[in-house]
Amino acid sequence: MQQRDKASTTTANEIVGVRTFGYYVQPDNWGIASADADVVVRGTVREVLPSIWTTPDGSAPSPEVWLNTSDYQIRTSIRLSIGKTFKGGDQGDTITISVYGGTVGDVTIETVAGMENPFQNGNELILLLDRPQRGSTVDRLGGQFYPKDFLVVEGGNTARGKQRSVPLVNVLRQLEGINP
Repeated sequence: MQQRDKASTTTANEIVGVRTFGYYVQPDNWGIASADADVVVRGTVREVLPSIWTTPDGSAPSPEVWLNTSDYQIRTSIRLSIGKTFKGGDQGDTITISVYGGTVGDVTIETVAGMENPFQNGNELILLLDRPQRGSTVDRLGGQFYPKDFLVVEGGNTARGKQRSVPLVNVLRQLEGINP
């Protein structure tokens, strides 16, 4: 789902604007898309933790290494307060998710190409989440979940996806009908 755009690199020592691609479920398809998610929640970003490299020692690998492998990434942990769980049982009041991207030193990897980072303090989101596999990068970092996709809730009445927005009520109707 997430791939790097290697065309945005300038030299091996100067990495600029490396992007990820993903998060393309349209707002009117969330009822169907939620079938593959372990958990579906509506929540608010409460804390964005410092981004880190996923190398064993936490240091940056050489650009030649990290541009050619998905083993080493920059990831950011996000704490969300949960307003409603649509699927996946009671998750408590707060969860931690691990998202691809962030900034460490001079290297920035955008979380979502082509739109403002949705994982900012105070943003309300609807998220399709999966639990990490045991021993995976997200598991090792202590993330409870990683996002498969998200919608940003704007003004309490609009759900904005990567490419377009729809009335929030349309998304909520779809999610109310999913199998918890």
